[in-house]
Amino acid sequence: MTGGATVTLYAVDLADAERRWRSETLAERVAAVPGGRIAALAQTARAAAPGKQATLDETAAALSPLEARALFEGLLEDLAVAAVHDAPFSPLAEICDRLARRLEIRALELAALEAGPLVYPTELRAEPRADTADGRAAFVVWLEAGVKDVVEEAPEDLAEALAAVLRAGKTVVGQLLP
Repeated sequence: MTGGATVTLYAVDLADAERRWRSETLAERVAAVPGGRIAALAQTARAAAPGKQATLDETAAALSPLEARALFEGLLEDLAVAAVHDAPFSPLAEICDRLARRLEIRALELAALEAGPLVYPTELRAEPRADTADGRAAFVVWLEAGVKDVVEEAPEDLAEALAAVLRAGKTVVGQLLP
């Protein structure tokens, strides 16, 4: 994969995200991160339709499949302890490949991102597929628990951001956009 492809990575506790998905209301999430992605999504009429006291999964049930996935992705973004947003695929892949060779952890190769399992709760996994018509790709699990002993190879901003995501000790989920 080359060209204009970009990668977004989040270090997040997936078990906590799924627990919050089923137990927190839209209002609670908006209050927790007022400038976050969930807060922005809550301003749309369709997301607000079930009411701010509905849990996130109940709110998602009233949305289209793409909107429901966007809501879960918003939760992941809001809960992420570290992130790399819209990184160009080729430079990031080079950094990941160097790290994979140095640390002897093949899973660090960015190509593994394309084959990872979906991160969504069961009810959001069936549709839409990763290759949806609107060009959005699904988020997948890249690394189960990060890599705590990562040291930046170079003082590049991208390498530093990647190292922060990997060192967070959380599951690293990612999205590859063509």
